[in-house]
Amino acid sequence: QPTPCEEERGPILIEALVPGAGKTYLAKRWIERTDQKETSIIVCPWNALVTDCIKDGFTSITLHELVGKIAKDEFTAEKIEKKAYKIDGVTHIHFEEVYLYSARELSWIRNFMLKHKNISYTAAGDPGQLEPVSQQLSADSDAWHEMFPRRLTLRVSKRCSGADRERMHKLCNELRDETKKVVPTLKAAGLREVNFADLTEEDAAYPHIAARRSTVARVDHWAHIDWRHISRGG
Repeated sequence: QPTPCEEERGPILIEALVPGAGKTYLAKRWIERTDQKETSIIVCPWNALVTDCIKDGFTSITLHELVGKIAKDEFTAEKIEKKAYKIDGVTHIHFEEVYLYSARELSWIRNFMLKHKNISYTAAGDPGQLEPVSQQLSADSDAWHEMFPRRLTLRVSKRCSGADRERMHKLCNELRDETKKVVPTLKAAGLREVNFADLTEEDAAYPHIAARRSTVARVDHWAHIDWRHISRGG
């Protein structure tokens, strides 16, 4: 059994009830303040996030690279071996967006942490994250995060203030309520419903928020159109 002192230094999971609460910012600043930037690794679920961390001067890799796994090819029986990342000299590992991982991937993290107990660990994620596609568990999905016994919950969004902050907090609380329908909830929050046909070239320069994946894909495709080519009549 761990001693009280060991428990105080045990793995910690930083959660947030609202977007922009500062999960990643807090983790990065802690790494810097403890002089571990050169000996830490930030592990991310996708490559674009890895790139963002590298731009900030951190060593960052994907989970698959850390544990030496590859994405399986369902159409071939060929088994490809991949070496795990060398962690010589590493003192701390931070796992980003940990709620995005499937139970299988979380087992990789758990086994890695059990094998390398000399390293300290943190993680960050949104407990309201959608379950991985096609995952069906017989137990509460949060049980798979038991390797992070300590939880720090951030409750205030840093992206906005005043009335906008209260509005965001209210919207997030209502979206977590599964008894309420999403579209009426968004409309009640004052979000404007935009007709896709009304989007213009000028709108393509701004970020967009969509409630449904099908709309996300459609807007993303539209925003990457070569508008200069269209304006020339090509």
